[in-house]
Amino acid sequence: PLDIGIFSSLAYAYSQEIDQLIQSSCGFTRLTKRSFWQLFSVAWERSVTSSNIKSAFSSPGIFPLEPKKVLK
Repeated sequence: PLDIGIFSSLAYAYSQEIDQLIQSSCGFTRLTKRSFWQLFSVAWERSVTSSNIKSAFSSPGIFPLEPKKVLK
């Protein structure tokens, strides 16, 4: 559930942050360790939310347990 429900939205949010950085610098930029963490933390806050976590486990029927969904 984490690969689809959480990590895919995190990757998308991080890509958006990188795109904004590239656009704001007219394509002339470098990604330092510091800027990586700044961009990543913004993406993390946007994507790793309690509603996304709940959805990641409820959609495939893991919690609450729905055996018919799990076996699909």
